[in-house]
Amino acid sequence: MAKIKEILNILINIRYKFSMNKFEETYGESISYSRIEQESYIELKDMVVNELERKVKFRKHERVGMILIVRAELTDKEFKKVIELNNKNSFPFFSNFIISKMEVLKNK
Repeated sequence: MAKIKEILNILINIRYKFSMNKFEETYGESISYSRIEQESYIELKDMVVNELERKVKFRKHERVGMILIVRAELTDKEFKKVIELNNKNSFPFFSNFIISKMEVLKNK
């Protein structure tokens, strides 16, 4: 009988790597933070899917200040691989965003 893989809900925080002053110096008023954030969200999805070689369900979970919290559905093995890749800086966001935190969403 095939073993069913348990899917974990993972929270991934992404944010601009530098200060907001640096963001404004770099982009000025020509582009909004929310637009760069949206592009970085899409970039994150693409990078994870390419590394895991399968479609992963992503959703925006919430925003806390300038941090976007994304929820992804991954197996434990996939989560460990994403952590390893992030530790090796294998997610080169074009717009200087970074993954600042990852954790398993606990059921309440």
